[in-house]
Amino acid sequence: MSIPKEPRQLMINLMYLVLTAMLALNVSAKIINAFFVINDGIKNSNSIFDDSHVITMTALEKNVEQDRGKYQPLLDVAKDVAQISKEFNAYVESVRTEMVDATDGYYPADDRDHPNYPKGYKSKDITTRILVDQKRGNELEKRILADRDKILSRIKTLSGLPGTQINETSIEELSKSISLNISESWKKDKIAKSWSEFTFKQMPLAA
Repeated sequence: MSIPKEPRQLMINLMYLVLTAMLALNVSAKIINAFFVINDGIKNSNSIFDDSHVITMTALEKNVEQDRGKYQPLLDVAKDVAQISKEFNAYVESVRTEMVDATDGYYPADDRDHPNYPKGYKSKDITTRILVDQKRGNELEKRILADRDKILSRIKTLSGLPGTQINETSIEELSKSISLNISESWKKDKIAKSWSEFTFKQMPLAA
């Protein structure tokens, strides 16, 4: 591209470049709000799942009282998987808290425009710095895969157990349905060098 010699045209071109850069950095308020709507939906789903989990565990414990040999292995695995999930959630929450604290915490619940929003909800620097530059995203990737393997390993111990209907085929189907996993789609990206870079680089904290 040739550089204009006329000062006025040069200034117009520079202003255009600056405006383009500002638009690239800006995150639509509608998109930001969508992240929080999704987050609220996830919280509601988790609450429903927790209630269902309590009901299931209670039913298993009652079945153990009637037939320990048949149901105790199921209860043991269920407790182990629940513990793995609890520890994973705590780990993810600690990473999120670290990023929110680094951007001065949350707005108060009675804030008219940003109730309970992280004060740095638009910040792209904090996610890039902690999750990409400081490699916390790589740690998260390893933790996801490790905990997925732990869950599947515990379930496999039930294979062939009378009355469970759990075999290699059902475990294979189950493994496909477990959402705790790393997508390989990032490898198709020509710029990202890792899953964490593809997933978190320049993403606003709200995401």
